[in-house]
Formats: sequence, C-alpha cells, structure tokens
Amino acid sequence: PGDYLDAWLEHLCLNAWAQKNGYGVAPKTCHVALDATFVFAPVGQPRDVLADWLAAWRQGQAALLPFYPQTAWAWTRENEGKARAVWQGGDYSDRPPEKDDWWALALRGQIDDPLGAEFAHWRTRLLTPLQEHLQAEGDAP
Repeated sequence: PGDYLDAWLEHLCLNAWAQKNGYGVAPKTCHVALDATFVFAPVGQPRDVLADWLAAWRQGQAALLPFYPQTAWAWTRENEGKARAVWQGGDYSDRPPEKDDWWALALRGQIDDPLGAEFAHWRTRLLTPLQEHLQAEGDAP
C-alpha cells in the first residue's frame, strides 16, 4: 500500500493548497507505476482528512499507534479474514507482524487484540477516505 499512501497524502496536500490558492490547478492525482496506475478524485474537505493523519502521527509519537499499513490495507480492500492472514503470515510472507520480535516487544502488555477496536478505529479513520476517493485502477500503460 506504500504507493497508495504516499500518493494519498500528497493528493490531500494538493487539494488543501488548491482550495486556498486555486490558480487553475486540478485537485486530482494520477499515479503511474511500473505495475499499476490509479487516480484519486478531488477531496471536499482535505484539511479535515489531513487532521486525522496528523492526529495519528501525534499519537504515534507519544505511544504505540495500532495501525499496521499492510494489514489495514488488506482489511480495507478485502476483508477481515485477509487482514488476519496478512497479520499472521502465510506461505509467502517473509516475516509477518505477529511473528516479528519488534512488534511483539512493542505490543507486549499494551493491546489485548492487535486487530481490535483501536486498530479498527485508525484503519477506518485513515483509509476509508482514501478508498472513497480512489476513482480508477488499472495496469500500467
């Protein structure tokens, strides 16, 4: 999800700037990569969405933020079962978060279910707007 998240944050900044300054800039983002292309539609309230990302960053600076991008992406794009499979790892996973020593240390005694309510809160708050504004996807030209 790295390309999507990077492009999404840049898209939000573009939309916030375009709302304030205009200058004929189309608040639309088209990302072209070797393996795929995607387009984000204009965002009506980009500053509100950016505020959610800033709130996540602030919380993550003070304490563990229960947001794991690969797992959250799988849940948002597919379903809970797929997300849990990403979290737990499978045949093709190098080192799934559940089995990673650093995650185990970070989560120790802090969160009963790493994919519980707090994870759902941040997953929904951060990725739902992205999903709502994702207009088109396809193979790279």
